Amino acid sequence: MRVPRSLAFGIGLAALAIGAGLCEPTLAANATLRGQDMPPGFGRLALTFDEPTPTRIRVNNGVLVVAFASPVKIDINKIAKELPEYITLARLDPDGRGMRFALPKMFRANLIEAGDKAFIDLLPENWTGLLPGPPPEVITEMAERLRQAEARVKEAARQPRPQNKPLIVRGAKLPTLERLVFQAPLEPVSRLRSRTAR
Repeated sequence: MRVPRSLAFGIGLAALAIGAGLCEPTLAANATLRGQDMPPGFGRLALTFDEPTPTRIRVNNGVLVVAFASPVKIDINKIAKELPEYITLARLDPDGRGMRFALPKMFRANLIEAGDKAFIDLLPENWTGLLPGPPPEVITEMAERLRQAEARVKEAARQPRPQNKPLIVRGAKLPTLERLVFQAPLEPVSRLRSRTAR
C-alpha cells in the first residue's frame, strides 16, 4: 500500500519530535496564591513558586491577565474570597500558563518579582507617589541569599587551583604515515583508589 506524501511527511515530523524530546510533557511548577488587603488602600496578590518562574501581567477590559513562562499548578479558588473588593472571579488557563481575574472596577496593576516570589498589586487609578515594594521580610531573605552566595564565591576563590599537568606527546614514523600519540598524565595511585572506593 502506498502512503500519501502528506501522511508520510506528518509521520516524519512526529518521529523527529519524539527523537528530539519535543513531545515530552513539561513539568509544571507548584505555586501558592494568597490575597491581602494592604493598609495604604490597595490589594495584593502574593505568589510563591517552588522554583523561579518569570511572570508577566496586563489589564485588558477589566480583566487582569497573569502569564507564566512555564506551566504552573496553583489553587485559585480562595482568592476571590480573600480580595472581594478587587476580584470577583478567577480562572486558571487549561495549560497552566496563565490566570485571569475579573475586576469589579478599573485598577492599575504593578508586578514585583523577587526570586521565587511575585507580588501583583492592584492600585486605584488615582494612585500617586511611589509604587509599593516587596514585604520587608522578602528583602531580608534576598539579602541573606546574596550574602551566602558571595560567601560561597569567596570560599571557592580561596581554594587552591589544581596544577595543570603536561600532556605527553610521542611521535612515530611509519613507511606510509607519521603518527602522533597523546598520553594523558598518570594520576596518583591514592587518587585512583579513592575513585574505585566510590
